Amino acid sequence: TELNTAWRYAFAGLVRRMPGFDDPEQIAASIRAWNAAMTVLERQLERTGAFAAGETFTLADIVLGVSVHRWAASPIERDMLPAVAAYYIRLRGRPAFQPWALDEVP
Repeated sequence: TELNTAWRYAFAGLVRRMPGFDDPEQIAASIRAWNAAMTVLERQLERTGAFAAGETFTLADIVLGVSVHRWAASPIERDMLPAVAAYYIRLRGRPAFQPWALDEVP
């Protein structure tokens, strides 16, 4: 839930270009919060070495995968998060994710 709250304003303004989501300061704050939340995920993935809850894919990875994909695909400055990048590569290997996955990992 914290990831969704973090990316909501920036994604709505930069990707969806929704009216009312065009305040540069709020976009910047949303990007900072988004990167901070992704850093929390980075630490978790460093601990598990694979997926959000451990070695196997779970329901949590579906929800987190959406946020990771939006983070990777959005036109924002991103922190370097190697565990998240490796996680995205693992997600790309899943047949259900492949139609939406980016070819390159940021």
